[in-house]
Amino acid sequence: MNRNLALTLALLALAACTSETQPAVKPATPPAKVGELVPKTTPLVESPDPRFVADRQGRVVILRGANFVGSKSGPDYIGKIDEDRIARMRTYGFNSVRQLILWEGLEPQMGVYDEKYLDAIGVRLDWYAKHGIYVVLDMHQDIYGPAVGGDGAPPWATITDGKVFKPIEGGAWYLSALNAAVQAAYSNFWDPAKGHPELQQHYIATWQHVIQRFHSHPAVIGYDIMNEPVFANGDIAATIAFKDDALVSGDWRNARLIDFTQRVVDAIRAVDPDGYIFYEPTSLLNSNLGADIGGPFPGDVLGITDPRKGPPRLGYAPHLYDMTVEQGGGWTLDNTYVGDWEKLRAADRVKQGGALWLGEFGGANDQTNMADFVNQVLMMADRQMMGYALWAYDGGSWSPIGGDGKDTLWATWLTRPYPRAVAGVLESFSYDAKTRVFRMQWTPRKEALGPTEITLPVTRVYPDGYVALVGGPAGAAAAVKQEFVADQQVLSLTGAVAGQSLTLCIAPTGTGCK
Repeated sequence: MNRNLALTLALLALAACTSETQPAVKPATPPAKVGELVPKTTPLVESPDPRFVADRQGRVVILRGANFVGSKSGPDYIGKIDEDRIARMRTYGFNSVRQLILWEGLEPQMGVYDEKYLDAIGVRLDWYAKHGIYVVLDMHQDIYGPAVGGDGAPPWATITDGKVFKPIEGGAWYLSALNAAVQAAYSNFWDPAKGHPELQQHYIATWQHVIQRFHSHPAVIGYDIMNEPVFANGDIAATIAFKDDALVSGDWRNARLIDFTQRVVDAIRAVDPDGYIFYEPTSLLNSNLGADIGGPFPGDVLGITDPRKGPPRLGYAPHLYDMTVEQGGGWTLDNTYVGDWEKLRAADRVKQGGALWLGEFGGANDQTNMADFVNQVLMMADRQMMGYALWAYDGGSWSPIGGDGKDTLWATWLTRPYPRAVAGVLESFSYDAKTRVFRMQWTPRKEALGPTEITLPVTRVYPDGYVALVGGPAGAAAAVKQEFVADQQVLSLTGAVAGQSLTLCIAPTGTGCK
Protein backbone atom coordinates (compact mmCIF):
# COMPACT_ATOMS: atom_id res chain seq x y z
CA MET A 1 0.00 0.00 0.00
CA ASN A 2 1.18 3.51 -0.77
CA ARG A 3 2.71 5.04 2.42
CA ASN A 4 0.70 8.23 1.94
CA LEU A 5 -2.46 6.22 1.46
CA ALA A 6 -1.85 4.27 4.69
CA LEU A 7 -1.26 7.50 6.59
CA THR A 8 -4.45 8.99 5.15
CA LEU A 9 -6.51 5.99 6.26
CA ALA A 10 -5.06 6.18 9.76
CA LEU A 11 -5.89 9.88 10.09
CA LEU A 12 -9.43 9.27 8.85
CA ALA A 13 -9.91 6.51 11.40
CA LEU A 14 -8.77 8.84 14.25
CA ALA A 15 -11.15 11.52 12.97
CA ALA A 16 -14.16 9.22 13.29
CA CYS A 17 -15.71 10.62 16.45
CA THR A 18 -19.09 8.94 16.05
CA SER A 19 -20.59 5.87 14.43
CA GLU A 20 -24.20 7.06 14.69
CA THR A 21 -24.84 6.76 10.97
CA GLN A 22 -26.81 4.25 8.97
CA PRO A 23 -24.93 1.01 8.21
CA ALA A 24 -22.58 1.05 5.27
CA VAL A 25 -23.93 -0.52 2.11
CA LYS A 26 -22.02 -3.71 1.42
CA PRO A 27 -20.82 -3.41 -2.18
CA ALA A 28 -21.69 -6.30 -4.42
CA THR A 29 -18.71 -8.24 -5.66
CA PRO A 30 -17.91 -6.56 -8.97
CA PRO A 31 -18.45 -8.90 -11.92
CA ALA A 32 -15.20 -7.56 -13.36
CA LYS A 33 -11.93 -6.33 -11.89
CA VAL A 34 -11.47 -2.66 -11.09
CA GLY A 35 -11.01 -0.69 -14.30
CA GLU A 36 -12.73 -3.30 -16.47
CA LEU A 37 -16.15 -3.26 -18.10
CA VAL A 38 -19.35 -4.58 -16.56
CA PRO A 39 -20.71 -7.48 -18.63
CA LYS A 40 -24.06 -7.03 -20.37
CA THR A 41 -25.29 -10.13 -18.50
CA THR A 42 -25.25 -8.09 -15.27
CA PRO A 43 -28.80 -7.11 -14.20
CA LEU A 44 -29.41 -3.49 -15.12
CA VAL A 45 -29.54 -0.84 -12.40
CA GLU A 46 -30.89 2.42 -13.79
CA SER A 47 -28.98 5.71 -13.67
CA PRO A 48 -29.72 7.93 -10.65
CA ASP A 49 -30.59 10.77 -13.03
CA PRO A 50 -31.15 10.93 -16.83
CA ARG A 51 -28.44 13.61 -16.90
CA PHE A 52 -25.84 10.88 -16.36
CA VAL A 53 -24.64 7.94 -18.39
CA ALA A 54 -24.55 4.91 -16.10
CA ASP A 55 -23.11 1.41 -16.37
CA ARG A 56 -25.20 -1.68 -15.71
CA GLN A 57 -24.46 -1.48 -11.99
CA GLY A 58 -26.05 1.97 -11.81
CA ARG A 59 -22.74 3.79 -11.41
CA VAL A 60 -22.43 7.21 -13.03
CA VAL A 61 -19.86 6.95 -15.84
CA ILE A 62 -17.99 9.95 -17.24
CA LEU A 63 -16.95 8.94 -20.76
CA ARG A 64 -13.59 10.49 -21.62
CA GLY A 65 -11.35 9.57 -24.49
CA ALA A 66 -10.97 10.22 -28.19
CA ASN A 67 -12.30 9.52 -31.65
CA PHE A 68 -10.70 6.59 -33.44
CA VAL A 69 -11.05 7.15 -37.17
CA GLY A 70 -9.18 4.21 -38.62
CA SER A 71 -10.18 4.94 -42.21
CA LYS A 72 -12.92 6.92 -43.90
CA SER A 73 -12.45 5.11 -47.19
CA GLY A 74 -12.36 1.64 -48.71
CA PRO A 75 -11.56 -1.01 -49.28
CA ASP A 76 -11.96 -2.02 -45.63
CA TYR A 77 -13.10 1.26 -43.91
CA ILE A 78 -11.35 0.21 -40.73
CA GLY A 79 -7.69 1.02 -41.31
CA LYS A 80 -4.97 -0.71 -39.36
CA ILE A 81 -6.40 -2.48 -36.32
CA ASP A 82 -3.76 -1.92 -33.69
CA GLU A 83 -4.38 -3.43 -30.26
CA ASP A 84 -1.26 -1.81 -28.84
CA ARG A 85 -2.64 1.63 -29.64
CA ILE A 86 -5.94 0.71 -28.00
CA ALA A 87 -4.10 -0.51 -24.89
CA ARG A 88 -2.16 2.76 -24.80
CA MET A 89 -5.42 4.67 -24.27
CA ARG A 90 -5.44 3.63 -20.64
CA THR A 91 -2.02 5.23 -20.06
CA TYR A 92 -3.74 8.56 -20.72
CA GLY A 93 -6.60 7.64 -18.41
CA PHE A 94 -9.09 7.21 -21.25
CA ASN A 95 -12.08 4.99 -20.61
CA SER A 96 -13.95 5.43 -23.89
CA VAL A 97 -13.71 5.92 -27.62
CA ARG A 98 -15.99 7.26 -30.31
CA GLN A 99 -15.43 4.67 -33.03
CA LEU A 100 -16.27 5.74 -36.56
CA ILE A 101 -18.31 3.45 -38.80
CA LEU A 102 -19.31 4.28 -42.39
CA TRP A 103 -22.68 3.68 -44.07
CA GLU A 104 -20.87 3.33 -47.41
CA GLY A 105 -18.86 0.45 -45.98
CA LEU A 106 -21.77 -1.17 -44.16
CA GLU A 107 -24.25 -1.16 -47.07
CA PRO A 108 -22.14 -0.87 -50.24
CA GLN A 109 -25.07 -2.07 -52.34
CA MET A 110 -28.70 -1.28 -51.62
CA GLY A 111 -29.98 -3.82 -49.10
CA VAL A 112 -26.69 -5.76 -49.01
CA TYR A 113 -24.54 -5.54 -45.87
CA ASP A 114 -20.81 -6.19 -45.77
CA GLU A 115 -20.45 -8.74 -42.99
CA LYS A 116 -16.64 -8.75 -43.34
CA TYR A 117 -16.62 -5.07 -42.40
CA LEU A 118 -18.81 -5.87 -39.40
CA ASP A 119 -16.47 -8.72 -38.47
CA ALA A 120 -13.53 -6.30 -38.52
CA ILE A 121 -15.45 -3.89 -36.28
CA GLY A 122 -16.15 -6.80 -33.95
CA VAL A 123 -12.44 -7.60 -33.63
CA ARG A 124 -11.75 -4.03 -32.62
CA LEU A 125 -14.63 -4.11 -30.11
CA ASP A 126 -13.11 -7.21 -28.53
CA TRP A 127 -9.86 -5.36 -28.02
CA TYR A 128 -11.62 -2.34 -26.55
CA ALA A 129 -13.41 -4.61 -24.08
CA LYS A 130 -10.15 -6.36 -23.18
CA HIS A 131 -8.61 -3.02 -22.21
CA GLY A 132 -11.61 -1.58 -20.38
CA ILE A 133 -12.64 0.93 -23.06
CA TYR A 134 -16.30 1.79 -23.64
CA VAL A 135 -17.33 2.39 -27.26
CA VAL A 136 -19.83 4.77 -28.78
CA LEU A 137 -20.38 3.71 -32.40
CA ASP A 138 -20.57 6.82 -34.58
CA MET A 139 -22.25 6.64 -38.01
CA HIS A 140 -19.95 9.18 -39.61
CA GLN A 141 -20.40 11.47 -42.58
CA ASP A 142 -18.70 14.60 -43.91
CA ILE A 143 -19.65 16.23 -47.20
CA TYR A 144 -22.33 13.54 -47.60
CA GLY A 145 -20.38 10.71 -49.28
CA PRO A 146 -17.50 9.67 -51.59
CA ALA A 147 -19.48 10.22 -54.79
CA VAL A 148 -19.37 13.97 -54.02
CA GLY A 149 -15.92 14.14 -52.46
CA GLY A 150 -16.83 13.23 -48.87
CA ASP A 151 -17.48 10.20 -46.78
CA GLY A 152 -20.57 8.56 -45.33
CA ALA A 153 -23.34 7.69 -47.75
CA PRO A 154 -22.73 4.99 -50.39
CA PRO A 155 -22.73 6.07 -54.05
CA TRP A 156 -26.08 4.38 -54.72
CA ALA A 157 -27.62 6.64 -52.04
CA THR A 158 -26.12 9.82 -53.54
CA ILE A 159 -28.66 11.51 -55.79
CA THR A 160 -27.41 14.81 -57.23
CA ASP A 161 -30.17 15.56 -59.78
CA GLY A 162 -27.61 15.52 -62.56
CA LYS A 163 -25.28 18.01 -60.92
CA VAL A 164 -21.59 17.10 -61.15
CA PHE A 165 -19.25 17.46 -58.20
CA LYS A 166 -16.08 19.48 -58.77
CA PRO A 167 -13.54 19.65 -55.93
CA ILE A 168 -12.75 23.07 -54.54
CA GLU A 169 -9.08 23.91 -54.94
CA GLY A 170 -7.59 25.33 -51.78
CA GLY A 171 -9.49 26.64 -48.79
CA ALA A 172 -11.02 24.76 -45.87
CA TRP A 173 -12.22 21.21 -46.51
CA TYR A 174 -15.78 21.97 -45.39
CA LEU A 175 -16.28 24.52 -48.17
CA SER A 176 -16.94 21.58 -50.50
CA ALA A 177 -20.32 21.31 -48.80
CA LEU A 178 -21.38 24.38 -50.80
CA ASN A 179 -20.98 22.54 -54.12
CA ALA A 180 -24.30 22.20 -55.97
CA ALA A 181 -23.99 18.40 -56.25
CA VAL A 182 -23.36 18.08 -52.51
CA GLN A 183 -26.30 20.34 -51.72
CA ALA A 184 -28.55 18.28 -53.99
CA ALA A 185 -27.43 15.02 -52.33
CA TYR A 186 -28.28 16.35 -48.88
CA SER A 187 -31.61 17.72 -50.10
CA ASN A 188 -32.64 14.35 -51.54
CA PHE A 189 -31.74 12.63 -48.28
CA TRP A 190 -33.43 15.06 -45.90
CA ASP A 191 -36.60 16.00 -47.78
CA PRO A 192 -38.94 13.05 -48.51
CA ALA A 193 -40.96 15.35 -50.77
CA LYS A 194 -38.05 15.13 -53.22
CA GLY A 195 -39.17 11.57 -53.91
CA HIS A 196 -36.52 9.45 -52.18
CA PRO A 197 -37.81 8.39 -48.75
CA GLU A 198 -35.97 5.10 -49.21
CA LEU A 199 -32.67 6.85 -48.40
CA GLN A 200 -33.58 7.47 -44.78
CA GLN A 201 -35.26 4.07 -44.58
CA HIS A 202 -32.04 2.32 -45.60
CA TYR A 203 -29.96 4.46 -43.26
CA ILE A 204 -32.18 3.50 -40.34
CA ALA A 205 -32.25 -0.17 -41.37
CA THR A 206 -28.44 -0.15 -41.50
CA TRP A 207 -28.32 1.14 -37.95
CA GLN A 208 -30.63 -1.65 -36.87
CA HIS A 209 -28.44 -4.24 -38.58
CA VAL A 210 -25.32 -2.91 -36.86
CA ILE A 211 -27.01 -2.89 -33.47
CA GLN A 212 -28.37 -6.40 -33.91
CA ARG A 213 -24.75 -7.51 -34.28
CA PHE A 214 -23.26 -5.52 -31.40
CA HIS A 215 -25.82 -4.41 -28.82
CA SER A 216 -24.86 -7.26 -26.45
CA HIS A 217 -21.12 -6.60 -26.77
CA PRO A 218 -19.68 -5.49 -23.40
CA ALA A 219 -17.73 -2.60 -24.94
CA VAL A 220 -20.69 -0.98 -26.69
CA ILE A 221 -22.31 1.59 -24.44
CA GLY A 222 -24.12 3.59 -27.11
CA TYR A 223 -24.66 4.95 -30.59
CA ASP A 224 -24.15 8.39 -32.17
CA ILE A 225 -26.96 8.68 -34.74
CA MET A 226 -25.21 10.85 -37.34
CA ASN A 227 -22.03 12.88 -37.29
CA GLU A 228 -22.57 16.62 -37.78
CA PRO A 229 -25.93 16.64 -39.60
CA VAL A 230 -26.22 19.59 -41.95
CA PHE A 231 -28.77 21.09 -44.34
CA ALA A 232 -31.74 19.18 -42.91
CA ASN A 233 -33.81 22.32 -43.38
CA GLY A 234 -32.53 23.00 -46.90
CA ASP A 235 -29.40 24.29 -48.65
CA ILE A 236 -26.94 26.85 -47.33
CA ALA A 237 -29.28 29.74 -48.13
CA ALA A 238 -32.12 28.05 -46.25
CA THR A 239 -29.80 27.37 -43.31
CA ILE A 240 -28.81 31.03 -43.07
CA ALA A 241 -32.45 32.05 -43.39
CA PHE A 242 -33.41 29.60 -40.64
CA LYS A 243 -30.77 31.10 -38.37
CA ASP A 244 -31.90 34.67 -39.11
CA ASP A 245 -35.56 33.82 -38.42
CA ALA A 246 -34.73 31.93 -35.23
CA LEU A 247 -32.71 34.85 -33.88
CA VAL A 248 -35.89 36.93 -34.11
CA SER A 249 -38.50 34.36 -33.09
CA GLY A 250 -36.44 32.35 -30.61
CA ASP A 251 -37.73 29.15 -32.24
CA TRP A 252 -34.77 26.94 -33.10
CA ARG A 253 -36.73 23.75 -33.82
CA ASN A 254 -35.51 22.08 -37.02
CA ALA A 255 -38.54 19.99 -37.97
CA ARG A 256 -36.84 17.60 -40.41
CA LEU A 257 -33.87 16.93 -38.14
CA ILE A 258 -36.16 16.38 -35.16
CA ASP A 259 -38.39 13.99 -37.10
CA PHE A 260 -35.42 12.02 -38.41
CA THR A 261 -33.74 11.85 -35.00
CA GLN A 262 -36.90 10.60 -33.32
CA ARG A 263 -37.40 7.93 -35.98
CA VAL A 264 -33.85 6.65 -35.50
CA VAL A 265 -34.27 6.61 -31.72
CA ASP A 266 -37.48 4.60 -32.06
CA ALA A 267 -35.85 2.17 -34.51
CA ILE A 268 -32.82 1.64 -32.25
CA ARG A 269 -35.08 0.94 -29.29
CA ALA A 270 -36.76 -1.83 -31.28
CA VAL A 271 -33.39 -3.63 -31.23
CA ASP A 272 -31.63 -2.40 -28.08
CA PRO A 273 -33.74 -1.32 -25.09
CA ASP A 274 -30.86 -0.10 -22.95
CA GLY A 275 -27.98 1.32 -25.04
CA TYR A 276 -27.38 5.06 -24.84
CA ILE A 277 -28.46 6.96 -27.95
CA PHE A 278 -26.55 10.17 -28.70
CA TYR A 279 -27.82 12.76 -31.16
CA GLU A 280 -26.37 15.98 -32.54
CA PRO A 281 -27.64 19.44 -33.50
CA THR A 282 -26.93 21.00 -36.88
CA SER A 283 -23.18 21.42 -37.03
CA LEU A 284 -23.20 24.76 -38.88
CA LEU A 285 -25.03 26.39 -35.99
CA ASN A 286 -22.56 24.95 -33.51
CA SER A 287 -19.46 26.69 -34.91
CA ASN A 288 -18.38 30.29 -35.41
CA LEU A 289 -18.20 30.28 -39.21
CA GLY A 290 -17.93 33.98 -39.92
CA ALA A 291 -20.36 36.79 -40.70
CA ASP A 292 -23.00 34.84 -42.64
CA ILE A 293 -23.31 31.97 -40.19
CA GLY A 294 -21.85 33.43 -37.01
CA GLY A 295 -22.36 31.26 -33.99
CA PRO A 296 -22.44 29.39 -31.85
CA PHE A 297 -26.23 29.30 -31.51
CA PRO A 298 -28.81 27.27 -29.56
CA GLY A 299 -29.30 23.68 -30.63
CA ASP A 300 -32.02 22.99 -33.19
CA VAL A 301 -33.04 19.45 -32.26
CA LEU A 302 -35.51 19.56 -29.36
CA GLY A 303 -38.14 17.37 -27.78
CA ILE A 304 -36.61 13.94 -28.49
CA THR A 305 -38.21 11.24 -26.35
CA ASP A 306 -37.07 7.74 -25.44
CA PRO A 307 -39.72 5.00 -25.85
CA ARG A 308 -37.89 2.54 -23.59
CA LYS A 309 -39.48 1.21 -20.42
CA GLY A 310 -37.82 3.11 -17.62
CA PRO A 311 -35.92 6.41 -17.52
CA PRO A 312 -34.60 7.79 -20.82
CA ARG A 313 -31.09 6.84 -21.85
CA LEU A 314 -30.36 9.64 -24.29
CA GLY A 315 -27.31 11.83 -24.80
CA TYR A 316 -27.02 15.24 -26.43
CA ALA A 317 -23.72 15.29 -28.32
CA PRO A 318 -22.71 18.65 -29.82
CA HIS A 319 -19.19 19.38 -31.07
CA LEU A 320 -16.93 22.27 -30.12
CA TYR A 321 -14.75 23.87 -32.78
CA ASP A 322 -13.44 27.39 -32.70
CA MET A 323 -12.83 27.81 -36.41
CA THR A 324 -9.62 29.81 -35.99
CA VAL A 325 -8.14 27.01 -33.90
CA GLU A 326 -9.43 24.36 -36.31
CA GLN A 327 -7.66 26.10 -39.19
CA GLY A 328 -4.39 26.45 -37.27
CA GLY A 329 -4.65 30.17 -36.52
CA GLY A 330 -4.18 29.88 -32.76
CA TRP A 331 -6.21 30.99 -29.76
CA THR A 332 -6.47 34.52 -28.38
CA LEU A 333 -6.81 34.95 -24.63
CA ASP A 334 -9.83 37.25 -25.01
CA ASN A 335 -11.75 34.76 -27.19
CA THR A 336 -15.20 34.11 -25.66
CA TYR A 337 -16.12 31.10 -27.77
CA VAL A 338 -15.74 28.42 -25.09
CA GLY A 339 -17.75 30.43 -22.57
CA ASP A 340 -20.45 31.17 -25.12
CA TRP A 341 -20.59 27.51 -26.10
CA GLU A 342 -20.95 26.43 -22.46
CA LYS A 343 -23.86 28.77 -21.78
CA LEU A 344 -25.71 27.59 -24.88
CA ARG A 345 -25.08 23.89 -24.33
CA ALA A 346 -26.03 24.11 -20.65
CA ALA A 347 -29.31 25.75 -21.70
CA ASP A 348 -29.80 23.07 -24.37
CA ARG A 349 -29.27 20.42 -21.72
CA VAL A 350 -32.05 21.86 -19.56
CA LYS A 351 -34.41 21.77 -22.54
CA GLN A 352 -33.26 18.34 -23.71
CA GLY A 353 -32.77 16.47 -20.48
CA GLY A 354 -30.40 13.55 -20.80
CA ALA A 355 -26.63 13.40 -20.69
CA LEU A 356 -24.33 15.99 -22.26
CA TRP A 357 -21.39 14.55 -24.17
CA LEU A 358 -18.84 16.49 -26.22
CA GLY A 359 -18.44 14.22 -29.24
CA GLU A 360 -15.59 16.19 -30.87
CA PHE A 361 -13.15 19.00 -30.11
CA GLY A 362 -9.52 19.56 -30.92
CA GLY A 363 -6.89 21.25 -33.04
CA ALA A 364 -3.17 21.09 -33.79
CA ASN A 365 -1.21 21.17 -30.53
CA ASP A 366 1.48 23.60 -31.68
CA GLN A 367 -0.71 26.70 -32.03
CA THR A 368 -0.43 29.94 -30.08
CA ASN A 369 -2.08 29.77 -26.64
CA MET A 370 -3.34 26.26 -27.33
CA ALA A 371 -2.75 25.19 -23.73
CA ASP A 372 -5.10 27.93 -22.54
CA PHE A 373 -7.77 26.87 -25.04
CA VAL A 374 -7.56 23.23 -23.95
CA ASN A 375 -7.60 24.15 -20.26
CA GLN A 376 -10.75 26.23 -20.77
CA VAL A 377 -12.48 23.34 -22.55
CA LEU A 378 -11.48 20.74 -19.95
CA MET A 379 -12.42 22.90 -16.97
CA MET A 380 -15.77 23.59 -18.63
CA ALA A 381 -16.28 19.86 -19.16
CA ASP A 382 -15.65 19.28 -15.45
CA ARG A 383 -18.14 21.97 -14.47
CA GLN A 384 -20.77 20.40 -16.69
CA MET A 385 -19.84 16.87 -15.46
CA MET A 386 -19.55 16.05 -19.15
CA GLY A 387 -17.74 13.38 -21.10
CA TYR A 388 -15.73 14.15 -24.22
CA ALA A 389 -13.92 12.61 -27.17
CA LEU A 390 -10.88 14.38 -28.63
CA TRP A 391 -10.59 14.52 -32.41
CA ALA A 392 -8.69 12.30 -32.96
CA TYR A 393 -6.57 9.39 -31.74
CA ASP A 394 -5.08 8.20 -35.03
CA GLY A 395 -1.80 10.07 -34.69
CA GLY A 396 -0.37 13.47 -35.57
CA SER A 397 -0.54 16.98 -34.16
CA TRP A 398 -4.23 16.62 -33.23
CA SER A 399 -3.58 13.39 -31.32
CA PRO A 400 -1.93 12.39 -28.03
CA ILE A 401 0.35 10.25 -30.22
CA GLY A 402 2.53 12.04 -32.76
CA GLY A 403 3.47 10.80 -36.17
CA ASP A 404 6.72 9.54 -34.67
CA GLY A 405 4.83 7.43 -32.13
CA LYS A 406 5.83 9.65 -29.20
CA ASP A 407 3.48 11.54 -26.89
CA THR A 408 2.39 15.02 -27.98
CA LEU A 409 1.26 17.90 -25.80
CA TRP A 410 -2.27 16.48 -26.03
CA ALA A 411 -1.07 13.57 -23.87
CA THR A 412 0.01 16.00 -21.15
CA TRP A 413 -3.15 18.11 -21.37
CA LEU A 414 -5.64 15.25 -21.33
CA THR A 415 -4.03 12.99 -18.74
CA ARG A 416 -5.79 14.01 -15.55
CA PRO A 417 -7.91 12.56 -12.72
CA TYR A 418 -11.66 12.23 -13.22
CA PRO A 419 -14.46 9.98 -11.92
CA ARG A 420 -14.56 6.91 -14.14
CA ALA A 421 -17.48 5.32 -12.27
CA VAL A 422 -19.36 6.72 -9.27
CA ALA A 423 -21.55 4.44 -7.15
CA GLY A 424 -23.92 7.25 -6.27
CA VAL A 425 -25.12 10.66 -7.40
CA LEU A 426 -22.27 12.80 -8.72
CA GLU A 427 -22.64 16.39 -7.56
CA SER A 428 -19.47 18.08 -8.81
CA PHE A 429 -15.84 17.49 -9.70
CA SER A 430 -12.88 19.58 -10.84
CA TYR A 431 -9.18 19.41 -11.55
CA ASP A 432 -6.68 22.27 -11.37
CA ALA A 433 -3.90 21.57 -13.88
CA LYS A 434 -1.53 24.01 -12.13
CA THR A 435 -1.85 22.69 -8.57
CA ARG A 436 -2.78 19.13 -9.66
CA VAL A 437 -5.60 19.11 -7.09
CA PHE A 438 -8.67 17.02 -7.89
CA ARG A 439 -11.95 17.49 -6.00
CA MET A 440 -15.22 15.60 -6.13
CA GLN A 441 -18.48 15.63 -4.22
CA TRP A 442 -20.98 12.77 -4.41
CA THR A 443 -23.69 11.01 -2.45
CA PRO A 444 -23.46 7.21 -2.46
CA ARG A 445 -26.73 5.37 -3.08
CA LYS A 446 -27.72 1.89 -2.04
CA GLU A 447 -28.93 0.89 -5.53
CA ALA A 448 -25.53 1.39 -7.15
CA LEU A 449 -23.24 -1.62 -6.96
CA GLY A 450 -19.49 -1.94 -7.13
CA PRO A 451 -16.77 0.53 -6.14
CA THR A 452 -16.45 4.17 -7.03
CA GLU A 453 -13.48 4.40 -9.37
CA ILE A 454 -11.34 7.48 -9.95
CA THR A 455 -9.03 7.46 -12.93
CA LEU A 456 -5.77 8.46 -11.25
CA PRO A 457 -2.80 8.56 -13.65
CA VAL A 458 -0.18 8.53 -10.90
CA THR A 459 2.72 7.75 -13.23
CA ARG A 460 2.16 10.91 -15.25
CA VAL A 461 0.41 13.28 -12.81
CA TYR A 462 1.68 12.30 -9.34
CA PRO A 463 5.13 10.76 -9.89
CA ASP A 464 6.22 11.81 -6.38
CA GLY A 465 3.11 10.47 -4.66
CA TYR A 466 -0.30 11.77 -3.73
CA VAL A 467 -2.63 12.20 -0.76
CA ALA A 468 -6.32 11.32 -1.04
CA LEU A 469 -8.68 12.64 1.65
CA VAL A 470 -12.34 11.70 2.03
CA GLY A 471 -14.49 14.24 3.85
CA GLY A 472 -18.02 14.28 5.19
CA PRO A 473 -19.76 13.09 8.36
CA ALA A 474 -17.00 11.52 10.45
CA GLY A 475 -18.35 7.99 10.55
CA ALA A 476 -19.28 8.00 6.88
CA ALA A 477 -15.90 9.36 5.77
CA ALA A 478 -14.00 6.85 7.88
CA ALA A 479 -16.04 3.98 6.43
CA VAL A 480 -14.63 4.57 2.97
CA LYS A 481 -11.86 2.17 2.07
CA GLN A 482 -9.28 3.16 -0.53
CA GLU A 483 -7.25 0.95 -2.82
CA PHE A 484 -4.99 2.11 -5.63
CA VAL A 485 -4.94 -0.43 -8.47
CA ALA A 486 -1.61 0.33 -10.09
CA ASP A 487 -1.98 -1.65 -13.31
CA GLN A 488 -5.23 0.20 -14.06
CA GLN A 489 -4.16 3.58 -12.60
CA VAL A 490 -7.48 3.66 -10.74
CA LEU A 491 -8.29 4.64 -7.15
CA SER A 492 -11.08 2.39 -5.86
CA LEU A 493 -13.40 3.57 -3.07
CA THR A 494 -15.63 1.06 -1.29
CA GLY A 495 -17.70 0.85 1.90
CA ALA A 496 -19.39 4.24 1.46
CA VAL A 497 -22.53 4.95 3.50
CA ALA A 498 -25.59 5.46 1.31
CA GLY A 499 -27.24 8.85 1.54
CA GLN A 500 -24.29 10.62 3.16
CA SER A 501 -22.73 13.36 1.01
CA LEU A 502 -18.97 12.89 0.73
CA THR A 503 -16.04 14.81 -0.68
CA LEU A 504 -12.77 13.60 -2.11
CA CYS A 505 -9.62 15.65 -2.50
CA ILE A 506 -6.46 14.35 -4.18
CA ALA A 507 -3.27 16.40 -4.17
CA PRO A 508 0.46 15.89 -4.71
CA THR A 509 2.39 14.74 -1.66
CA GLY A 510 3.56 17.69 0.40
CA THR A 511 1.06 20.24 -0.95
CA GLY A 512 -2.14 19.07 0.70
CA CYS A 513 -5.76 19.89 -0.04
CA LYS A 514 -6.43 23.51 0.78
